[in-house]
Amino acid sequence: MRPDQFTALASLTSLRDSSTRRGAWLVLVEGATQTEATQAVGVSQQAISKAVKRIREAKRLALKVY
Repeated sequence: MRPDQFTALASLTSLRDSSTRRGAWLVLVEGATQTEATQAVGVSQQAISKAVKRIREAKRLALKVY
């Protein structure tokens, strides 16, 4: 995912600037694993997983209507 896509989708999903958002960035933009992102930002893997899922779902819906 491109950085501009991530930023737009994170805003649409109300994912605030936070460690969880940074973890999702690492996974979706930089290609890190969720485990690597968890270790890098210090939040639970469950929190990162939920954020990644929310952003991927927003992307899926956006692509469906466009």
